Amino acid sequence: MVRFELLAADAHTKGYDRSDEVERTRKQMMIQAMMKAEFEDRVQLTDISDADVQTYFTAHHDEFDKPEQLRASHIVIRDRAAAQRVLTQVLAKRADIAFWRETAQRYNEDTETKDRFGDLRFFSRPADRRDDEPVVPAAVAEAAFSIAQIGDIYPTLVQSPAGFHIIKLTGKRAALHRTLEEASRPIRNRLWRERREQRVTDFIATLRRDANVTVNESALAALHLDIPAGESPEIAGQGAPVVPPHPGAPVPAAPPSAPSNAHPTRSP
Repeated sequence: MVRFELLAADAHTKGYDRSDEVERTRKQMMIQAMMKAEFEDRVQLTDISDADVQTYFTAHHDEFDKPEQLRASHIVIRDRAAAQRVLTQVLAKRADIAFWRETAQRYNEDTETKDRFGDLRFFSRPADRRDDEPVVPAAVAEAAFSIAQIGDIYPTLVQSPAGFHIIKLTGKRAALHRTLEEASRPIRNRLWRERREQRVTDFIATLRRDANVTVNESALAALHLDIPAGESPEIAGQGAPVVPPHPGAPVPAAPPSAPSNAHPTRSP
């Protein structure tokens, strides 16, 4: 404690407390303390009632009752002979993921999935398909569900109006059937987080309105950041939020100072 106080006193004497970095850190700690007191400590998990949980469960029942799903990739070729040649090649190298990706990128004639190396994403059996799932031809879906092992390839071509499909199984999801009792805890936690985050959003909107914030877009567009090679703008600080995404979370470092003509019209 003595060492800490002596160093702090000497740093103050030498003016380090007036540096921009120290001021930013002070503001960050102040904001973090306020957010915890105003939101994290005031919005409690017990504020979410059983009726709130029941309402969410009823309105989002599909989240807790899902059929078995598979993920597969395909290569679609309109000419049967060409498709058969490609199938023979990939069957010979069925464990070679890089070869599949190269082949899909080269031969797949399905424009929607070509850039994804043929990825169809997750889908259910045709009889269980839901509106939020990708549209997969019934014959393709049935063939995929007959493949036993992830990574294996359906042994024959599958025909659809789009052409001849070569199908590779890439993932599985077991069916999900959760009761209200089983889903209660995650629902309550989710509603608690959403309610807390909404209060933060509303609070910040009120602060912006009361402060009459104006932003000089042209000056902001002219702002240049020297970002080290290999580092993303987010890591470098561009667009880093001042307020943590969740109350109580560490506040990220503030971004470089913006032009001085982006400011509230009243004093803090």
